[in-house]
Amino acid sequence: MLPPRRDVEALSLLSADHHLARIDDALTEQYAGVFSHETVAACLVESRPLLAATAKTNDHVAVLAERFARERLIAAARARGALVSEVPEVLFVCVHNAGR
Repeated sequence: MLPPRRDVEALSLLSADHHLARIDDALTEQYAGVFSHETVAACLVESRPLLAATAKTNDHVAVLAERFARERLIAAARARGALVSEVPEVLFVCVHNAGR
């Protein structure tokens, strides 16, 4: 016999919260010296509702929030110069006002 739907949803939320807590610890350890624990946690907490707002299902929001937060932290670290890219980045600029 399956549990009532609301119990399944509550269990799913608890599981997602547990997953996000583990990811918070892992990201904090990975970016130690670059970002504080509060910054990492805020990024992770902000990422979840941003994705959930447009999600058709909430089954994988926690995993996607992890990936989104990781990408945001990488971008912020690169912008600060705290993380050096392994691949050289090149910017081509057109000086002839052609919009290219």
